[in-house]
Amino acid sequence: MWISRRTDYATRAVLALAISNSVLNSQALAERVRVPESFMKQIMMRLRDAGVVRSVRGPSGGYRLNHAPSEITLGRVVRIFEGQLARAEEEAARLARKEELLAGERRRAEEEIARLEARQAEARESIAALEARQAEADVRFNDAQRRLFEARERIDGLSARAAEARATHAALVEREAALGAEVGRLEEQAREIEARVDALGAERTQKAAAREALETETAEAVARLDAAVAALDGLRADVQ
Repeated sequence: MWISRRTDYATRAVLALAISNSVLNSQALAERVRVPESFMKQIMMRLRDAGVVRSVRGPSGGYRLNHAPSEITLGRVVRIFEGQLARAEEEAARLARKEELLAGERRRAEEEIARLEARQAEARESIAALEARQAEADVRFNDAQRRLFEARERIDGLSARAAEARATHAALVEREAALGAEVGRLEEQAREIEARVDALGAERTQKAAAREALETETAEAVARLDAAVAALDGLRADVQ
């Protein structure tokens, strides 16, 4: 930052008063700052009007700081003599810091969006895998139903043949017994198939519940993604 000679001399005069911690007249200050006394008087009047220093009357009078040295900042002295230039540069620095903070927020928002998008992609892959497994289960279920129907048809046919055997010839009693045993075996198979069908139905129900849970999680992830995008848009709007 460029400052005028007047500002430079004023900061030196304030520093001299802070170091001496006593009353100094304009001549003593001019000697320490190495500037004409008339010029120093103008500077000290400006500092007095701004409340940085106060004048002390009497033979040993002069000027002294109006506040503790720790309470007087360099920026305050510069603003007295530089005015809008100093305030503009301070505002530019403040805006730069704010822009840096906003850039950090933007990066974090973009990272959150990327994370949510990755989770959404994983959820979609999980749903696709579940749908594929459900399709396979449907195929097995339909095949089991077909086999059950065929087994029942075979049972009906065997029962009819056994009835015919009883009616037509007594010698077929032994064969009828054998056919009855076959019917029992087929019925056992039918029960096993029915048990498998019930198990497949239960598995299908569980997969449907898991699919609903994944769809719910996906909806929540999409909602968080939309919120993050909205926050990012808000941050971009603030920067603009």
